[in-house]
Amino acid sequence: MNIEPDADPGPTYYPWSGEKPPVKGRVFHCPACNNETFVDFVFGGSDTDYYDPRSVFPPDADQIARYGEQQTAEEYLSDVAICDSCFRTADPVESERRRPILAVIDADRAITQNDEACHKPLNDLHDAMLPVFLKTFDFSVLQELDPEAFSKSIGDPRFLNPNSRNSMIQKFLSSGGGTGIAGIFVSRVCGEGERIFSGRAKANAPHIAAITKNLPSASECGYAPWNIRRATSLNDYGGLVETQPRIPAPNTPDMDVWMPGKLNAGYFTRLVTEWEQSENQTEIKDGLSQDHSASTFVAKTVLDYPRFERALRKLMMSLPPEAFC
Repeated sequence: MNIEPDADPGPTYYPWSGEKPPVKGRVFHCPACNNETFVDFVFGGSDTDYYDPRSVFPPDADQIARYGEQQTAEEYLSDVAICDSCFRTADPVESERRRPILAVIDADRAITQNDEACHKPLNDLHDAMLPVFLKTFDFSVLQELDPEAFSKSIGDPRFLNPNSRNSMIQKFLSSGGGTGIAGIFVSRVCGEGERIFSGRAKANAPHIAAITKNLPSASECGYAPWNIRRATSLNDYGGLVETQPRIPAPNTPDMDVWMPGKLNAGYFTRLVTEWEQSENQTEIKDGLSQDHSASTFVAKTVLDYPRFERALRKLMMSLPPEAFC
């Protein structure tokens, strides 16, 4: 939320002296309960470039009238935003108007929690299956798996030279061969992985339905949530210039505040579309396809590809050349 400078800037609270005032974080003032929510940035009060300190410091006249002179104005960017508790406990008429957007946001949070609940069992599956897969994989099928990548690397006569073998293996992996082997690995774990996925799908179905039902009305509510754990671009504030966004400290709570604006309906439309596609597509396309099927979710979640490739390269380096024939 931009804080525009007054037409008459009045007294200069923080005179321009060539110094850069530190920006320690943000403070959200709730106009309903007058509570303040402070968000500290990582690294604390680090300097920032700006053109005119009066663009942000001090708070505007309305904020001063409502909250008084802010002792923290020099370090915290000020925003007016309704806290989540007040947003949910408005008068009956306003509560009914906000009901659709709260239904959408609560459904999205539930979907995120269900997805995260799938990650640990899928990661455990990866850890259990990877050693078994590498131990039993038949590397003689590599030429059939990717003939072009094979001919330019492992099939090259230089592969027989121990001094060239490492570079030839890396060439094979980076030219697509590693992805092909990873696809075989994922296809072998997809059965168990999709069993885990099916629980997620069942749990998320009512939340997808809630989003579909409430999204048209939610987009017209007039408010949009801001999760205070999101990064902040200081360029959104008049007068501040900085290329890197500020990241909230790790101990920042996972909490929304509400500002005037419009809900990003496109994000939720894509979420529903991907869900519908995942319900209608079951074909496994090498485990790494970009479709939205259950196998794709499993592939993206279960496969730690950099780790997979490191283990694969180490094993391939230990094998004699005849193992690839």
